Amino acid sequence: MNTSEFDKEFDILYDNIASNGAPGLNKYEKSIFLTKAQDELIKSRYSPYNKTQKSFETSENRRIELKELIKSYSTISHFTSTLSIDDNSKFITIPDDVYYIIQEELKVSSSDTCVNGTKLKVIPTTHDEYSTQKDSPFRKPNKRKAWRMDVSSINGNKVVEIITPYIPFKYKMRYIKEPKPIILSNFESDPELTGLGLTINNLNTITECELNSEIHRNIIDRAVELAIRSYRENSLQSNVELNQRNV
Repeated sequence: MNTSEFDKEFDILYDNIASNGAPGLNKYEKSIFLTKAQDELIKSRYSPYNKTQKSFETSENRRIELKELIKSYSTISHFTSTLSIDDNSKFITIPDDVYYIIQEELKVSSSDTCVNGTKLKVIPTTHDEYSTQKDSPFRKPNKRKAWRMDVSSINGNKVVEIITPYIPFKYKMRYIKEPKPIILSNFESDPELTGLGLTINNLNTITECELNSEIHRNIIDRAVELAIRSYRENSLQSNVELNQRNV
């Protein structure tokens, strides 16, 4: 489904469901609701955010819905920083479009034949877990595992902090990329929007949905629901309920 089809189907559904008093929406407003709906649906299908705690890969349907967003990345580059939390910390720059990391490992290169070529499982670790486990000889990083701590950025680059005593290594990961927003028109050439300086995620030109077409109508359904509740029931209770849907 292209943006023109998104626009038309949004209008049809919105007009059919909304009351006569519901305001019309311009393409910027519809783009906001579609982008928010897209984000919610991705989170609902990714296991840390869905109530059933099932991986998005537990069904063929979910794998199809998100497969266009799955990418791979590998690097042998790393650096140290005064911001490190551990003496064995190494920072790795990762792509800016990383949304959720779904699989990762380290492959060790070493003159020590006992560990050379070893693949270490990388375990996402919270700061609380680090504090309680860092001194345990059985839980801290070893020949079988490394820890990954999340850090927002260093020098404007998105990074992760890997804790392992072994270097050098090759870091590999598979991740869900952050999708581009769904933008229905070129805002600066749209008569209703020109001159307002509007952007969504720093973009202001027509941007197609990157997700598989299997999920497009789910996005429209959720976007219309968001729009109707925002304008018709703009109350604290409705906002609380909408936010709960996102958890």
